[in-house]
Amino acid sequence: MTLTQVLDGRQFHQRDECEIRKQKKFIKYPTCSKYSNVYSALSIFALKGSVKLFGECRRALYPIVIEMLYANGINECNPLKKKMIQHIIKSYKKNQTTVNSAIMKIAIYSRGLEQDLLGELSELLSELDKHKVSVMLHSSLVGFSSISNTENVSWFSGSDDLEESADFLISLGGDGTMLDAITLIRNKNIPIVGINYGRLGFLAGIGKDELAIAVDALVNGTYVIDKRSLIHVAANTPLFGDTPFALNEFAIHKRDTSAMIKINTYLNGEFLNTYWSDGLIVSTPTGSTGYNLSCNGPIVFPESASFVITPIAPHNLNVRPIIVPDSNIISFEIVSRSEQFICALDARREIVDRSIELAVKKEKFNANLVRLSENNFLSTLRTKLTWGLDKRNY
Repeated sequence: MTLTQVLDGRQFHQRDECEIRKQKKFIKYPTCSKYSNVYSALSIFALKGSVKLFGECRRALYPIVIEMLYANGINECNPLKKKMIQHIIKSYKKNQTTVNSAIMKIAIYSRGLEQDLLGELSELLSELDKHKVSVMLHSSLVGFSSISNTENVSWFSGSDDLEESADFLISLGGDGTMLDAITLIRNKNIPIVGINYGRLGFLAGIGKDELAIAVDALVNGTYVIDKRSLIHVAANTPLFGDTPFALNEFAIHKRDTSAMIKINTYLNGEFLNTYWSDGLIVSTPTGSTGYNLSCNGPIVFPESASFVITPIAPHNLNVRPIIVPDSNIISFEIVSRSEQFICALDARREIVDRSIELAVKKEKFNANLVRLSENNFLSTLRTKLTWGLDKRNY
C-alpha cells in the first residue's frame, strides 16, 4: 500500500474510519465531520495534540499510519499535506516521549496485601520502573521492605497527601478496595485502575495476571475511561465526615432485631411511597450489580443517568423497585419503634436518630474508572454472572 492510498483513504475508509467515528469523544469535534478519510481524521487528532485521543483510537491504526509515513517518505506530497505529516510525526514523537517519561505519576492503593500477593506487587513495580514511572505508594504498603529504597517512589497516607497531579491510581484488591479509593480521590479527577485481588470483581475488572498488559495500556494510552456517577447524602446533622458520597449506594436499615421501619419517600418534595420494610436502598447505575441486585433490584447500564430505589424485605408484596432519573432529589422521613436506625454509604455506616432529615442526590463530580478496551459492561455481565453458559446454548 502506498502513502497516496493511505492519504486518499481508499484502503482504510470503509473499515477503520467507521471504527474511529464510533468513539464518542471524536464525534465531539465538528471539524472531523468535514473529512472523508482516516488520514484526515488522524491529522485533526494530531493537531489537537491529545495523548488520550490517540490512545482511544483503535490501538493498531495510528502506529500503522505513522509507519507508512516513515516508510514512504513525504516528498511525494503537496506542501500542505507535507506540513500536516510533519506535524503528525512531531506530535507522535512528543506524545511518546511524554507518556513514557518519569513525568507520568501513578499512585498505588491497597488495604493491605497478604504475604502470597506481595510478588504481584513486586511485578507491578517492576513494570512501572521499566517505563520510568514515578510511583506513590499508600502507607498500608509500608511494611513491604523490598520497595522502601526503590527509585521514583514516594508515600501518601490519605486524600490530603495524594497529589492531584497523579495520572492514575491503581487499586490492588477487590471492589471494596476500589470503593475506598473513591473516597481518597474525591473530586481530584484521578482515573482509577482496579486490579482484582479479591473474588468477584465487578469494578476491579483487571486480573492480577494482566499486570503487564495493564501497565502497557496506561503508558501507551490504549485504555478507555468510564465516567461513573456518584450519590451524595445530605442531612440536617453531618454524616460521613467530609466524604458524604458513594459510588454504589446509600441504604437505610433497621437496627439489629428491631421491628421493621416505615420510610416515607419523596421525589423533589412530592410523595412517592411509604415503604414498610427492613430498609431501603438507593443505588447508582454502578451499584445496581451490588446490594441492589441481591435484593432483586434491576441491573442498570452505567450510562443510564438514574437511581434505583429498592426496598429490603418489604412487608407489602406489591412494592417493587423503581428507576428514577438522577436529576431528582430523594428525601426520607423515618418512622420506627426504635429510637435509632442505620445509614450506610457503600461500606461505611453510621447510627442516627430517627428524627434526622435525610436526602440524597447526584454528586457534582464523577468517578473515572479505567478499563482495557477489550472489556465492556456486557462482557462483564457475561463473565461475572455466567450468562450464556447454559448448556442448552451449545
